[in-house]
This record gives sequence, C-alpha cells and structure tokens, in this order.
Amino acid sequence: HLLYLAQIEPQLRSVRAMLQSGDAPQEPQGQQPIDALRQGIRFEGVGFTYADGLPPALDSVSFDIPAGRTTALVGPSGAGKSTLIHLLLRLYTPRAGAICVDGVPLQDLRRTDWLSLLAVAGQDVDLIEGSVLDNIRMADANASHADVLAAARMAGVAEFVEPLAEGFETWIGQQGHRFSGGQRQRLGLARALLRKPQLLILDEAMNALDGELALRIRQAIDEHLPACTVLVISHHADVVRDADHVIHLDSGRVVPPK
Repeated sequence: HLLYLAQIEPQLRSVRAMLQSGDAPQEPQGQQPIDALRQGIRFEGVGFTYADGLPPALDSVSFDIPAGRTTALVGPSGAGKSTLIHLLLRLYTPRAGAICVDGVPLQDLRRTDWLSLLAVAGQDVDLIEGSVLDNIRMADANASHADVLAAARMAGVAEFVEPLAEGFETWIGQQGHRFSGGQRQRLGLARALLRKPQLLILDEAMNALDGELALRIRQAIDEHLPACTVLVISHHADVVRDADHVIHLDSGRVVPPK
C-alpha cells in the first residue's frame, strides 16, 4: 500500500511520529469483505481522545454520509475534521460510539478492502521527481494511459499541461516549483480520481482554485463518477454551497449552522 500512503501523505504528517513510535493503538483488521459503498456511512455518538488527560477531539458526534451524494464537513481549525478523516482511514478506532458502513461496523470490515474504495485529495500535494504522468500514476501504477489522461482532464490538469512543449511527459522536480499551488492541487486531485473511488475525500483540496474552476471540476466529477460519494472538508461554508447537505463541526461537536 505504498502508493496509497504516498497519495495521502499530507493527511498522515500529523500522526506519523505516533505511528512510528508504536504509541498509536493497533487498529483491528476486520474480516468482512466489502466491494462497494451502497448505502452510506453513519457516525453514531462517536468520541475520540488522542491520549488520556487531553480534551476529546470528538465528543458524541453523530451524522450521516449518504452514498452517491456530496456531504460537506465545515468547521474551524481544531474542530475535529482531521480526526474524522483519521478514523475513516482506519488510523484510529473510536473510543466511544460507532462508525458503520452500510450498517456494518467499520472495524469489522477487511481493512485492505475498505482502503481500496477510498481516495483522498488534500491541500498540500507532494510531487515526485518524474514526469507529470508519473506524478498522477503514482496513485495506481497499473493505470492505463487513457485512464491517467481522463483523470487529468477531470481535475483540470490538462488545460495547463497540454500547452507545454512536452505535455504530460514534462519533467518536474520533487518540489514542483514550476507549478503554482493551485496547479499542484489539481495534480493531487487527478491522483485521487485515477483510483475511481467509491468515497472521495476532498480535504481543502481546491482552496487554491478560483470558484469557477472549482465548480467546473466538481461538475466533471459528478459527470464521470456519478456513483461516487464525496466528502468535502472545508473551513468555509460558502465553499460548499453545492453540497447535498452540510455538517457543521466545532470543538469536536456537531453544531447548528451560524
């Protein structure tokens, strides 16, 4: 799963030290297979604390993520949004309550099956030494050339790469200095879309894009991946106005919209 871990690298930075030290709880693997997200995900009274003596990162959180719809999770820094992602990625297990997928507790699902259904695109994107194609294909080394190009077009990558002299074979350094922050975000989004996920988590993944471009990308995702369940994470409610429903989170709790 090295390709998967590379894809979600920005989401793992905050927990890497704990995982490497062995202080993180061991996540159960689960045995029940899963090949699709059909009904949705339910958070029921979920509570989580990173360590004894610390305030809860999540406190009795309950909400639904319906399958095939767009759910937005909005809240300020420290609201618990990243913790929810960590729980969905099976990096941790809730200390209270339950997360159920199609009615089955998440920890009972076969972990590799579950992770194969997910893709994450984040605010920060790590690029590798290689071509544009290499950087997108790192999410799926076996993806066809046609699939890579389709993901690139959905994410708005083609419009700034195709005019380059070498197009998708353009070589980029590890830091990707030739590309703007918004262009790097689109490359990260193309990686996620290449996985053709059942659940796509957009963690501030388009905050460097202008509103019109972000809307066009969202429309392309809806058109080409109509069954995909999308979870949009943002600090700002106005960014997610087109979501089917919005969950507001503050200080680890679901709160009414302001």
